[in-house]
Amino acid sequence: MSKLRQMEVFVAVVEAGSFADAASDIGMSAVMVGRHIQSLETILNTQLIQRTTRRQSITGEGRLFYEEAKRALEQVKYAFSRVEASSPEPSGLLRITAPMTLGVSLVGPLVSEFMKCYPQVQVELILSNEVVDLYETSFDLAFRISAVSNGDLRIAPVPGKMAGTPISRRPAPTQNPHPHVLEQPVCLAFAKRRQRGCLARRSGAEKQ
Repeated sequence: MSKLRQMEVFVAVVEAGSFADAASDIGMSAVMVGRHIQSLETILNTQLIQRTTRRQSITGEGRLFYEEAKRALEQVKYAFSRVEASSPEPSGLLRITAPMTLGVSLVGPLVSEFMKCYPQVQVELILSNEVVDLYETSFDLAFRISAVSNGDLRIAPVPGKMAGTPISRRPAPTQNPHPHVLEQPVCLAFAKRRQRGCLARRSGAEKQ
């Protein structure tokens, strides 16, 4: 058991007034709360909380440990907040190029989710079947269906996807189909063979 976690549980018990209430506050079973307290008392070789069938009360040593543990936990929380505050949120312009079909079926939805997570980043997505040079065109990311051999690029595979569009099943001109035939759609699918999609990125193109 983590000593930091044990301190958190102990502080929660003291402030809640009971194992059951503390368990509810921190999302832990009362049995597990008891185990954390017992383990902490074993490590400190002293009783922190007096427990009877009707009530529990904090001992003198427990009160002292509570004050120090509370202060330590606040310091840990402060340390995390300082580091998080010093890490600026990503911002700026991110230029992406991708083939038309792959861009519509895969890249577009990914960009949408990305912008929800990083609202300060502006994304320019260019869909074109033309293979462009990332350095000459100032693109930061490129999605490719074919293999990429440029050793100056950082390449990462992405899961293969299939894209399809519903079409009507139309009979030959010489046939006279029943109307219900036209109501049954089929799916025209496009699949890659022997190659996987990949993501290419210019070296040193990471944005802050």
